[in-house]
Amino acid sequence: MMRGKGMCKKIAVILIGCLLLTSCTGPAGLFAPSCVVIEGSLDFAAPHTVHLYEAKRRDFRQSEAVKRLLGTPVQDVQAHATGITYWGEQDYLGQRSLLNIVDFGNALGEPFDDPVTGSFSYYRLRPQGYFLDDYGNLELTCRRQQPDESFQPDTDWKNLCPDTDLSFATRQQVQGDIEHRFAQWGIQLTPAACYSYTEETLAEIARQQEEDSEQPVTYTGGELYGLSFWQTVDGIPLTDVSWNWKRGIRQQITPEVTAWQNEKGLLQLDANQLITVGKEVRQTEIISGTQALLQLDQYYVSQPQAFSRKVTDGRLMYGVFYKGNGEENLLLVPVWMFCVESEWKDDFWGTYQRVDYMAVNAETGEICGEPRIRER
Repeated sequence: MMRGKGMCKKIAVILIGCLLLTSCTGPAGLFAPSCVVIEGSLDFAAPHTVHLYEAKRRDFRQSEAVKRLLGTPVQDVQAHATGITYWGEQDYLGQRSLLNIVDFGNALGEPFDDPVTGSFSYYRLRPQGYFLDDYGNLELTCRRQQPDESFQPDTDWKNLCPDTDLSFATRQQVQGDIEHRFAQWGIQLTPAACYSYTEETLAEIARQQEEDSEQPVTYTGGELYGLSFWQTVDGIPLTDVSWNWKRGIRQQITPEVTAWQNEKGLLQLDANQLITVGKEVRQTEIISGTQALLQLDQYYVSQPQAFSRKVTDGRLMYGVFYKGNGEENLLLVPVWMFCVESEWKDDFWGTYQRVDYMAVNAETGEICGEPRIRER
């Protein structure tokens, strides 16, 4: 079974001493973090001004370009409770593709939500089932680390998957092919995570999984890429993770593309909540990434103290929020997004580690997201 548990390959970059704090308009200062340790990749390259946009979810229902993903003429169409499924023609081996466009029951005549979702899934099948079934009950991920995940360092997938090309294609080739496909539809992507599951990695995951679950792990598939992508606007990624919100921020959506590919080709491709950009609302100046990190550090001064807090990723992104009271219109807002890994201990859970995504409003410098509370 594939598990939605994104684990980026970490390049340990320890920030020692003081960081130079530069303002967009003011003098420089010095910042030495007091509540967090910087251990990871921080991308603070950003423009001084960005655009705020209105947006809507992308409508894939009538897209002939997306239907060409099947690679063959459509043989059958089926409406069901969650969407519309298009079946491609079978080849001489009985293999075929299917494409499911999510519309929340509207094509079936039993709608339970807006039909425009920005979401579809592509699968490659053989007579016995999905090609991805070759990986049995292996717990694999193609996404980067997700909020509120508990994990153990010795079974962390980002430590198991090497930064290496597989024998059937390079990482750059498989990423480039998917990016090019979406670019033809007017959708810009950039890689978020890429996991190279070598034969040795798959065997090690199976071994550790069997130790943890005390259940046998069976699979027949070979080396495999697990990939995820951010949708970008003006070169800025859209947030692919959600976080607890405050100050009137009601909810946000998380556009993302994920894929699995091995020597047999593209096995599965999922697009989730992709958007179409509307009119520009305004331009705004933004704070620097270092200033946002200072705001985050100051926030933690007044919060319960963990054994440790590590900032493992940070970058400028667009948060995609609902605009107004409805769920049709969206608004893109620039945020500095930080991944924070913390270690905790209490009498109920014992020692555990937690992942939070903390968002700092890039225009105002306010913390616009707070950590989730671990419930008993």
